[in-house]
Amino acid sequence: ANLYPEPASPYPHDFSVDGAVQLYLDAGISPRKLTIGLPFYGRGWQQVTDGGAHGVWQAANGAAPGQFAEEAGTRGYNNLVTSVPGLTVYHDDQSVATYGYTGNGGQWWSFDDSWSIAKKAAYIKSKHLLGAMIWEMSGDTPSGTLMNALSTGLTP
Repeated sequence: ANLYPEPASPYPHDFSVDGAVQLYLDAGISPRKLTIGLPFYGRGWQQVTDGGAHGVWQAANGAAPGQFAEEAGTRGYNNLVTSVPGLTVYHDDQSVATYGYTGNGGQWWSFDDSWSIAKKAAYIKSKHLLGAMIWEMSGDTPSGTLMNALSTGLTP
């Protein structure tokens, strides 16, 4: 869900929202035909080593326990932030990415929160894109934390 490439990525061709948008814009696609997808869920791994980086780009041992038995490594945002004990949320200002980590040997999760959604909404406006789509609304908090961040961010 990172907006920009992660400078510390060990992969030569790291993906990002901005990279995908730029490919379309460079190909002549109108920005008014482009939307950004925002996950209202997280993806997680377990038994993640700290590596002095809060688990970022570190070894893991499979998917973290999911919200539903048939979806290992996937949790709705609300379930993730309320049901994963010891989860500390971090924000990467360079890549504009949110992640959570429970500590050495624990779980590491990648997801969007109100901070990253606000940054992505500003990006959508700055690039004059059509807007955003989300998956999946049931992952939001009962008070609509993520939807409110998106609505506020996209309001002129």
